[in-house]
Amino acid sequence: MTIDQLIELARDAREDLGGDAQVRIAYQRGYPLRAALGYVTVPFSTDPAEQYGPDETAAGQENDGRFLWLATGDLPDRENPYAPGWAWLGSYFTTEEQR
Repeated sequence: MTIDQLIELARDAREDLGGDAQVRIAYQRGYPLRAALGYVTVPFSTDPAEQYGPDETAAGQENDGRFLWLATGDLPDRENPYAPGWAWLGSYFTTEEQR
C-alpha cells in the first residue's frame, strides 16, 4: 500500500467514523490480535549507510528508507486485545450488504 492509498482510505473512513475515531492494527491472522497505532515515522534519510551501523546489516534493508513506518503502541486499559476476523477483508464497506 502506498501513502496516497492510505490517505484516500483514511479520508473515506473519516466520513463514516468521524475524525476522532481511534486507529487499530490487526495482526497475526491465525490468532488475531490488535494493537493501537502508536508511532508514525518518516526515515531521516533514504541512504542505508546513514540509517544503520556496520553491525546492523540484513538482506533487503536498502529499501527501508523509502517506507513510511507505522508502529504499534499499547492498547488502552480494558480494551479487548483480540482483533475481529473481518479486519482482514481488505475492503472498505459502510453497510452490512457490502460485506
